[in-house]
Amino acid sequence: MSKHLRVLVGDGWLSLAERSEGEKAHCYSHGWRFRQDPCLASGWEALGDALWGPEGLLSVFKDSAAFGYGMIGESRLICLGALIRSQGPVTKAQLFSHVGTLMGRATVSNAIDRLASDNLVTRTGGGFIVVAGWEPTLHGLVERNKEGRERQQRNSARHVMERKAFAKRLRGDGITDLQLADLLQLPCVRCGGRSSEKEHFPPRKYKDSWRTHSLWAICQKCNNKTSPFIRALPAKDEIPPPKVEEFWWVPAIDPGDLLQASMEFRLRRFYQASENGDKDEAVRAIRMALSIYNHMEERGLLGTERMPGTKRSRGQRTLKGSARPLSGSRLPY
Repeated sequence: MSKHLRVLVGDGWLSLAERSEGEKAHCYSHGWRFRQDPCLASGWEALGDALWGPEGLLSVFKDSAAFGYGMIGESRLICLGALIRSQGPVTKAQLFSHVGTLMGRATVSNAIDRLASDNLVTRTGGGFIVVAGWEPTLHGLVERNKEGRERQQRNSARHVMERKAFAKRLRGDGITDLQLADLLQLPCVRCGGRSSEKEHFPPRKYKDSWRTHSLWAICQKCNNKTSPFIRALPAKDEIPPPKVEEFWWVPAIDPGDLLQASMEFRLRRFYQASENGDKDEAVRAIRMALSIYNHMEERGLLGTERMPGTKRSRGQRTLKGSARPLSGSRLPY
């Protein structure tokens, strides 16, 4: 898998959007080929939806260990998925007319014969249908196969790790996946265009926080532009933040709003420094952001709920080319 991903990145089909840190895996996004040709990108997205969407041919096999070397493989699973979706018996010719853009006629025929020999499908007078109870049969095939059994164990371990990471995120007052989806509806914090990714500031290199106060919506282009600059900055232990001696705020203002306004101000300074290649100014912006963030976090001022009696004002930031203000601006003042 790693070899395939490296080739896809090298050929321009994918780009590395976020490198793994700790328990989190690499995240990939569209490469320059898709960005240069919107029609090509939309075609591949349609294909992906046909395979992995809610009604996709492979949707019933998500996270299945039946994929991979020595197991059922993609071709047989696509044919099995098509038969599962069918309303009645299907001949090999009919199946080929449905999945022919993905594989050849001989591949379809061989896939059906192999599925029949594995007791996953059976022949009837009008064609082939899925055998009742195919799920435990498929599971049994995986269990009897060394590669499949090991892959299943790795999948189970990954699921446990992901659940623990998500629980850890919520225990630390981190945002949920639904809140993250809402965040990505906001414009890019850097250019104002449509966002597609999340930005951590202070950067995760210095503060691995999933609180709403440290997350920003950003487009892929801006995120990729900043990532190399962040990696070139000094390590976390080389830039200790200054200590906050005194901190106060006026009544009717939620501390979280105040922190977000301060964070975005420092983030703007950081972006300006990255444009100029000024590492010293970038480090200064990060240190000041870390200073107030850590101070408020240590004193329990960054809860998931707003302070009673406070009200967030309407934001004025807009999407590029739109005059309609977005009420969920990350900078409320």
